[in-house]
Amino acid sequence: MSAGGGHTPRLEALLRARGVETMEALVAARLGFERPRLDDYLVKSLLRTLPADAPDERVEAVLVEAAVVGETFFLRHAGQLQWLKSGWLGAAAAGAAGRPLQILFAGCSTGEEVWSFFGSLGPAIRAAHPAGFRVLAVDVSARALAVARARRYRTWSLRGVDLQANPWLRPTPDGAVEIPHD
Repeated sequence: MSAGGGHTPRLEALLRARGVETMEALVAARLGFERPRLDDYLVKSLLRTLPADAPDERVEAVLVEAAVVGETFFLRHAGQLQWLKSGWLGAAAAGAAGRPLQILFAGCSTGEEVWSFFGSLGPAIRAAHPAGFRVLAVDVSARALAVARARRYRTWSLRGVDLQANPWLRPTPDGAVEIPHD
């Protein structure tokens, strides 16, 4: 379905309407980055879930979902979290000088790394910066953001995580974990 054709009629119409020849060009224009190739099978499977008269924006959203990399898990980069706690936090708190500390997570995916940040550093941030903090976590994937907002994760997101050492991860009876709303 890439540059060589083979698109569905619906996708062909969308590409013409957007003035591009390939799905990759459409995704690059929409997201601002180039991806060498979208998986044809995945795209076809996702497009089959849509009605034939789905609006262009919905078709584009399907292509975005096919383009994102959704690999993340809790405490994925423990060394970075330690550096943030020991090196970054003091300077960030001092730089905010009485204003809430503002933190941006770009490409937050399903949220495991955002929640790891707050689970690991939240108490230290509150102690170092009494003015509080504001968080903006963004992603191009609406599906990933919905998972992050739900705050519920399966065991795959816990690879190698000791739940006893991370009480901010609350086990559920079905083996998942939840992030509390405190």
